[in-house]
Amino acid sequence: GDIGGTVLRRDSNDPFFNITNVRAIHFVGITFKGGSATNTNGTGGVSGGNGAITVTADAGCQGYLFENLVFHGIKNCLNLNGLSDSIIRGCRFRLPPKDEGTGAFITIDDNGSERTDQIRISDCVADGSPDGSALNNQVDGITIKGFSNTIFVTNCSFIRLNRSFYLDSTWTGEFLYF
Repeated sequence: GDIGGTVLRRDSNDPFFNITNVRAIHFVGITFKGGSATNTNGTGGVSGGNGAITVTADAGCQGYLFENLVFHGIKNCLNLNGLSDSIIRGCRFRLPPKDEGTGAFITIDDNGSERTDQIRISDCVADGSPDGSALNNQVDGITIKGFSNTIFVTNCSFIRLNRSFYLDSTWTGEFLYF
């Protein structure tokens, strides 16, 4: 039923893209759809594995753009590990499943000794409700862990989630801007 755009659908709990040590990839205008995410009881969708888009980056891996993406029925959407100088802009997160365990729409973490640095998140809308009205106590909006510096979050709305923003006890860093 999706006409006029790029839609990627996955029925299994694995990533759509698992990227290691690559520079400057742009994801623009794509809808990621998890399984039967259109049901109304909150049990449709997939976990997305560690992240529907998982990036593991070493030094020099930077310059990613995630723009105008829609994540529909996916619990773990973006997982950035050690990535720097990148932008998440105009993305939408909807109808995460309530039966796929805990997770987060966006997770920012280091990659061992490689820190995450200079991440901009702007103009994003996230609704954690699994059925369009209930609170989802299984999914967080943005989780920041490990050695992660200089993260800016502007003009975003994260609602009906376990926590809109979560700073993990492993976080070491500075310059968080909301």
